[in-house]
Amino acid sequence: MVGRMQAVVDTGFWGICCRLNVERHLTKVWANPIRIPGAVIAEIFAAPALAKATTDSESSMLFPDQQKFLEAFLAETVQPDNADHNHITGFDRGERDVIDLAWTLAASSGNPMTVLINERRAHEFANQQPGLIAISVPEFLVYLHDRGILSITETADTFNRLAALGRTPKLFMNAAAADIRARGGSV
Repeated sequence: MVGRMQAVVDTGFWGICCRLNVERHLTKVWANPIRIPGAVIAEIFAAPALAKATTDSESSMLFPDQQKFLEAFLAETVQPDNADHNHITGFDRGERDVIDLAWTLAASSGNPMTVLINERRAHEFANQQPGLIAISVPEFLVYLHDRGILSITETADTFNRLAALGRTPKLFMNAAAADIRARGGSV
């Protein structure tokens, strides 16, 4: 494959990136479009917004991650896709479908696939599969700094906001924190 690797994104990864306002950078690191299984789309839209978000004096009944998904879909930076067969068991539906889709795409193309997943067990499992590379949200922030998309100050600030959410496994947070500190960031 010439150029950047392709990626498949999980619900938790998408939601956290939307909260941190870094989802727009996904296609700066991975090939456009980012693949997203139907089960993940269903999880994103499973709950209607309980509070109205106001934009330009109009009320929206979508959560920010739902609205950002619709915008990315219309901009063709995310693409719904599903594996033909389910090979993976032992995880929730979205995680299974993300790993299955990435595995299927890697096997059919002969190129590695990135699995954007923030849950520890599924992340570790994906990393053990041939042709798959799992990336957590903290690792994504480090990637953004590596590629000059975020300054070290922006990386550290975003990491600190991620830490405040408390939704990322400590193992991922500790590794990224050490990396950011080694680059001069204050986390």
